Amino acid sequence: MAVGPTGASQGIATFIFGGPASPSGAVCTCGFSKSAGSLVQADADTLKAIFGQLHTQIACNESKMTGVELKIGPVQSGATFQSFGDYVGISSTNAVPPNTTFLIRKQVADISARFSGRMFWPGFAEGLVAAGGALLGSTVTAVNSEFNIAMNALDTAGLQPVVYSSLAGGQAMLTVDSFACQTLVATQRHRLRR
Repeated sequence: MAVGPTGASQGIATFIFGGPASPSGAVCTCGFSKSAGSLVQADADTLKAIFGQLHTQIACNESKMTGVELKIGPVQSGATFQSFGDYVGISSTNAVPPNTTFLIRKQVADISARFSGRMFWPGFAEGLVAAGGALLGSTVTAVNSEFNIAMNALDTAGLQPVVYSSLAGGQAMLTVDSFACQTLVATQRHRLRR
């Protein structure tokens, strides 16, 4: 079974980050499906605008989302669209270390969180973290609110977040119902080894 986009209405967006908060750069990915027609350059521009605005609201001013690369299916031969432009966070300075991120779960109905997917969203301020790596409750609420705004904008644009998986009941593409910020920060040790 193919895992990944299989047609021109399906794709994987790679969100690209930089700035002092991510000195070696950072990326995270999310699958998307278009409700009508094929994914095109304008969809990459739309994803950049929606998630760029989200990043602006949840990241510190030492972090920027620099663009989006949208690879459409089929994986072997589908087109790639790129959209660049900086979206700088508006919260205070003092970014957390580059390997520390928000852990955003992709919530899929009737599927274990283990198979739902996740994104490691970089660039937030150190002051948002309490003892033991716990995010402040107000931060989790604010991040979830921004992802809800993004979900509404995606719906309006006819773009549906998806998870490509061969593990969950034999389905290749699962619809993401919502995103949820976890209450603890996530660290990625391998990102330090670049």
